[in-house]
Amino acid sequence: MNFSQILKELQDATQFDLYRLYLGLEGLLRDSRRNEAVLQNIYPGLTVEVFLPSKNCSIQAEVLQIVRGKVKVRDISSGLFWMASPYTINLMGVDTRVHMQTKDVGLSRAEVKCGDTLGFRDRQGQEISGVVTKINSKTVTLDCRDKIWRVPFSMLYRILVMDANATLLE
Repeated sequence: MNFSQILKELQDATQFDLYRLYLGLEGLLRDSRRNEAVLQNIYPGLTVEVFLPSKNCSIQAEVLQIVRGKVKVRDISSGLFWMASPYTINLMGVDTRVHMQTKDVGLSRAEVKCGDTLGFRDRQGQEISGVVTKINSKTVTLDCRDKIWRVPFSMLYRILVMDANATLLE
């Protein structure tokens, strides 16, 4: 499923249409048959990819137990525990990146995730780049080494990072 294309198509939808779609999706997410299908494929000790909406990215987590239709997981990198809904688990390895950029500057919230390297121009016109540490409703927080910046999505652009072996990283 091309998520980027779906979001592009929805740009012209009315608020009412989006609300109706939201209600339909909510019903599908709560569908016990769909959730049970996910739960049947996981077990304690399994490493899974869990999508975190607050960071708009996936993390690797270990399944600890299944309790009343929820999955207790532990973030492998931070060690934090939480109860995840089955629909947040990416069993099929679906690419969660969203590519909607049609202009040189300005990104949508869906295109940004924590850990991305992004750039912007300050009021003096200097290019500044940093790593996304937090995603807010209208801005992102960028750690730019010497200073922390809150930058609106409309001012952001992607920075391509090269590693020591000159391999292009995104």
